Amino acid sequence: MKSTSPPCTTTKQSVLIVGGGSIGERHVRCWQRTGRSDVILCESNENRAKEVAERYGIRWESNFAQVLEKESPACIVLCTPAPAHVPMALQALEHGSHVLIEKPLSVDMHQLDTLAEAAKDHTVAVAYVWRMHPAIRRAKQHLAEGSIGRPLHAVARCGQDFATLRPGYENTYYSRHDLGGGAIQDGLTHVANAIEMLLGPTTSVFCEADHLGIPGVEVEDVVGVVARNDKAITVYSFSQTQKPNEFTIDIHGETGSLRIDLSGKRIGVFSGGCWSFEDTSYDDHDVLFTAQADAFLDAVERKAPPGCTLAEGIHTLRFNLACLESARTGSKVQL
Repeated sequence: MKSTSPPCTTTKQSVLIVGGGSIGERHVRCWQRTGRSDVILCESNENRAKEVAERYGIRWESNFAQVLEKESPACIVLCTPAPAHVPMALQALEHGSHVLIEKPLSVDMHQLDTLAEAAKDHTVAVAYVWRMHPAIRRAKQHLAEGSIGRPLHAVARCGQDFATLRPGYENTYYSRHDLGGGAIQDGLTHVANAIEMLLGPTTSVFCEADHLGIPGVEVEDVVGVVARNDKAITVYSFSQTQKPNEFTIDIHGETGSLRIDLSGKRIGVFSGGCWSFEDTSYDDHDVLFTAQADAFLDAVERKAPPGCTLAEGIHTLRFNLACLESARTGSKVQL
């Protein structure tokens, strides 16, 4: 392994996006939008690689190991199925690259100690993009300022008509737990990571989960969780069968409450007997992914920490695995 990180410069960073699916294409587009990176795509499907590369005017490669040897990119974004994340991140670190890993970080805890050790001299982060949402970031400020006192209770009510919004899901990783699929690893993990950003790591979970509605798969699509984050009790209601696309998180403290309305792009503070809302709107989801790319580049240049550190991503992976275990055994799981 190289002994030092790529040098910090004011020139554009070379960025290799690995995986040309829908999320990989979004990363290509949004990393270009930063104006701070030269993007290369790595995609084994030649037709798909050519399609994305031509659309954005970039080069593409088909073999990850070969492109590492040839390019030694400063940054690598892993948009492959979850089981490949940790092995590919270790390869990238051996070549001195910084690594942004799409969620979920993995589907088990295998080699994570090795990854954490290898990442000591590099920036390694997990792409939990909700951390870039202005409503969540504003809520973090409110909590730091003590606007509602000590948090006591949080309720996350989230869901969407997944089968309609994500056509073709049954032929993707989503249909299999071992590839990172199912509602817990695909969708609820975003909510849990945001809650952990606001309230701290999860310490216990009790989870009910089942496949109740989405056709063509057997993984869970409705989930209910009762958890602990520090001393606060957190309740999650997550459905991929409901028709409205709604995501809200209420945090109730000793002196007031916060309402994070992601679908409404606003945040509310309940104080003095009424709600006061603040607009946190933005143009489109690319804004969040571009902000995530900028935050990662800032971390590489030692200006600020990344949006979600490797350690924080590991905490959320523990939440995912604990939910799956609790749903399987019917027992409360301590993390």
